[in-house]
Amino acid sequence: MRPFRQGNLLEAFRRGGLFATLFALVLVLASCTSVTGGGDGSDVSAQPQGKTVPPVSVQQITGVPPGKVAELKAALARAGGERDIGIVEGEFQSGSFSISGRFKATTDSAGVRIVYQWQLRDADGVLIHTIDGDENAGLFSGSDPWAAVTPSVFERMARATAESMAVRLS
Repeated sequence: MRPFRQGNLLEAFRRGGLFATLFALVLVLASCTSVTGGGDGSDVSAQPQGKTVPPVSVQQITGVPPGKVAELKAALARAGGERDIGIVEGEFQSGSFSISGRFKATTDSAGVRIVYQWQLRDADGVLIHTIDGDENAGLFSGSDPWAAVTPSVFERMARATAESMAVRLS
């Protein structure tokens, strides 16, 4: 047997510490893939569970200038897609939901305020959910308050709308 030397103890600790660190890393990585992984590296928990939501068709939008409607619809489609809700335009198919919205832009000392209401209906036209909201578009001094409404304002309104629809349709 070799005599005890301080250098041998330090060397043994370094080798053992390295082994323990590698072992802990392997355990952490293995637990990540076995809990949420689908075997192919996909995240199973991020995939939709349960039934698929039928598409929601945009029927009518009032109060928004024609030049801004496309921006609003695009924002709504993106926000809905983030929540696995297909937003489509016009009639789509039987069994789909429909949504109609009313908007009003007003100005006051705080700036331009957009007040909106969406009505979500089922395939039979029965009102199943109303989404009310308002969004501050910021200060604006021109004659047309809609000129203050930027794509980011539409994005905020669309995210709030899509979130409310997702909760209702889940």
